[in-house]
Amino acid sequence: MQRVLFIGGESALTGIRQSPQLQPYLLEIAEGNADALQQLRHRAFDVVLTNPESTVKEDLALVTEMEAIRPGLKTIILAPEATPEDVIAALRARVFACFCAPINISDLAAMTLQALQAHRWRDSIEVLTAETNWIAMRVNCQLLTADRLIRFMTEFRSDLD
Repeated sequence: MQRVLFIGGESALTGIRQSPQLQPYLLEIAEGNADALQQLRHRAFDVVLTNPESTVKEDLALVTEMEAIRPGLKTIILAPEATPEDVIAALRARVFACFCAPINISDLAAMTLQALQAHRWRDSIEVLTAETNWIAMRVNCQLLTADRLIRFMTEFRSDLD
């Protein structure tokens, strides 16, 4: 059975746990980053959802530590907010997706399901050059990549409707 590790308290997990899309999967909780690292050392997880209260910078540092323990781990960053620089850093770090508050639980559940089913996704988005108002990427031609790219660009320019 595939496993999802959610970093944060039980109350933050309630909405995603009730999602019908994720019912067949095992969702486990880590109380914090140190607990998440310890759990990753003991068993494999397919996807990790970061703490929605931590910053993107904190999450990216955690991603580096988690990938040292479990190379190829799929990570979805949840954060209170993200600057364009944060989104660029997340793309470069090859995280699976990035969501900022307010987080739509349905969209998060759908992206988590895509992460659980994804294969050969890691090199599908490559940042060639990036600045605050300009980004050039090389992307492969897959529906999953398009969905991920839309998610990143939604956060990249969250100031637009």
